Amino acid sequence: MLKGKLQERFAGQGKAVVAMVHFPPTPGSPLFDAEGGIEQIMDSVLRDARALSENGVRTVMFCNEGDRPYQQNVGYATPVTMASVVARVVDELG
Repeated sequence: MLKGKLQERFAGQGKAVVAMVHFPPTPGSPLFDAEGGIEQIMDSVLRDARALSENGVRTVMFCNEGDRPYQQNVGYATPVTMASVVARVVDELG
């Protein structure tokens, strides 16, 4: 099933390129910029996703590499922040 979806997604594009958009630290992580807040995260992620899109990348993944040190258990703030930001990126870039 996955193979078919991937083939469909990349049909006619030559070699597949999947890029990574890294989130800056999210709420609850030690390096989170409380002054910049969620808007700073939104701006950073949207800027990177837009740059990739404008240069031909059609598929991206998102990760929270900025949340260091890495934790085994995270609260709700990280996934909720990421979901909200990714939804906005999809709304703006398609």
